Amino acid sequence: TEPGRSTEAETLVSEALDFARSVWGERDPKYLKVFKILASVKIGERDYAKAAEINRQVLLIQDQTIPGDVAALSPQANLCICLINLERLDELEVALNRLDADVQRLVGENSIMFAVANCARGLLNFARGDNRTAILHLQKALGPFEAAYTPETISVVQTQAVIGLCMTRDDRAAEGEPWLRTAYEHGGKMDRAEFAHTIGNVETALGECLLAQKRYEETEPLLLTGYADLENAWAHKTD
Repeated sequence: TEPGRSTEAETLVSEALDFARSVWGERDPKYLKVFKILASVKIGERDYAKAAEINRQVLLIQDQTIPGDVAALSPQANLCICLINLERLDELEVALNRLDADVQRLVGENSIMFAVANCARGLLNFARGDNRTAILHLQKALGPFEAAYTPETISVVQTQAVIGLCMTRDDRAAEGEPWLRTAYEHGGKMDRAEFAHTIGNVETALGECLLAQKRYEETEPLLLTGYADLENAWAHKTD
């Protein structure tokens, strides 16, 4: 999100939230709808800690006012996204257990929320080094993602890339390479911050795959690009 536009969006949503609070109160669905928009703005700003806090507040109110309602799925999914990026894996597992159960009960497997839940579960498995289980969940997520989104969407690119990297780390680098090639084709110019808490960047992930196959000449430029990119990101992070 562009900093200026993000600040403008947050200002407008905050004003709308104040209005909704004064007119309807904090337990009204119309107020909660605006509150959820503010959480989405915070995710766009990559302020995952604040977004997680907002989504937890939304869920707390919804559980008190409309328990068991489908409206709880969106803040649950966004909470999982926040916890992935915050690398709070134990909290993520707890949130995912609830999301899995609610998705099955409320919307079933033919839904984008089913894909989101499986993707989040796959990323949790990936973070814990359980590559084979991660692949199973990510492949369940990919079909619905590809049906709903364009190939250049972060959900599609990241899912493909993590599948390929999991295969690489499961001693199946040749099998993982096509997945990573596709992710690189569509996500090579994507903002690397999108991958900061999963694969780092697509160049590094593809480079790791080629390195595992001892294709050193192909590997070197990818790893040099990936390293420079990560070094630049870290320098900005520590400024």
